[in-house]
Amino acid sequence: MLTVGSLFAGIGGLDLGLERAGMRVRWQVENDPYCIRVLEKHWPDVKRYGDIRGIKWSEVEPVDLICGGFPCQPVSVAGSRKGDKDDRWLWPEFLRAVREVRPRYALVENVPGLLSTDDGRLARGVKGDLAEQGYDSEGGCVSAKDVGAPHLRKRVFIVAYPLDTRRGSEPIIFTERFYSSFPRHDGAEDAMGDAFEGGCGGFAWWRAGAESENGRCRMETDAVANPDGQGFTRPSVSVFGRGPQQKDADTRGPSQRDVSDADRAGFPDLQGCGAFTERCWDRTSDSADWWDIEPDVGRVADGVPSRVDRLRCLGNAVVPQVAEYIGKAIVEADNESRG
Repeated sequence: MLTVGSLFAGIGGLDLGLERAGMRVRWQVENDPYCIRVLEKHWPDVKRYGDIRGIKWSEVEPVDLICGGFPCQPVSVAGSRKGDKDDRWLWPEFLRAVREVRPRYALVENVPGLLSTDDGRLARGVKGDLAEQGYDSEGGCVSAKDVGAPHLRKRVFIVAYPLDTRRGSEPIIFTERFYSSFPRHDGAEDAMGDAFEGGCGGFAWWRAGAESENGRCRMETDAVANPDGQGFTRPSVSVFGRGPQQKDADTRGPSQRDVSDADRAGFPDLQGCGAFTERCWDRTSDSADWWDIEPDVGRVADGVPSRVDRLRCLGNAVVPQVAEYIGKAIVEADNESRG
């Protein structure tokens, strides 16, 4: 069983997914008081550390895999994108942990903005830093929709392993078999396209083992809420998981009102189904047992304790089902390497 050390653990989205894949979390690093309370509840017997900048890694238990999503604010398109000039750019601390602990695997998570900030210099720097420590790396762009969720939440994942692990230039983690295992409704080819062309164009240089001039990610075209108030720009199978006939629908029909409508009328009436009704979801999704659509709740939540903390933590968290898929691919590759 692979053992895991979790950096920037948050509320444990990566940790939960990797444990579902058959790994065991041995320690966690987190500095936020509310997140720590959540981790203490669900991992009461796991050792925890605070500020990553003060950890002496020589005193930390060795593990097989180090995972973590270092803060995304320096590269997010929602921020000023100062990159490594931002005080929150903590990739060097992630790298320090890898350098001193020397795990067999490292799993790095961040937003797609990592690939486009400073024309991809930082993303290439991550690959180069890992290579200097004796690790090869490959990456993929995986969305929550790929594992059956009714939303996008696209994230970049990088897996690093010793240089002599991979034979040739083909990936061992983000393979065609990996993408074809997703419970999507538009097929493995579209999943591969999201990862290496449309969703995160230019990311193939990790897959091919060679650097590219184009380490950048295109802006999301499936946006659910747009700042110009135009609602859905493209009612797409990637958003709703309906049917392939919706793929090329580029016009905003009369039934497609703004997403912010309190009566949920903003969801387009696709295939005669209004909004995300249980009837519509059950009819079109093979993974409805994973994702229960929330009821028609009011716009204001009264009496919910720590609501702001909860929303912030959920916003920062990794979808556990995505981490589980990647974890299973790592376990499979590890078993194959052991013969």
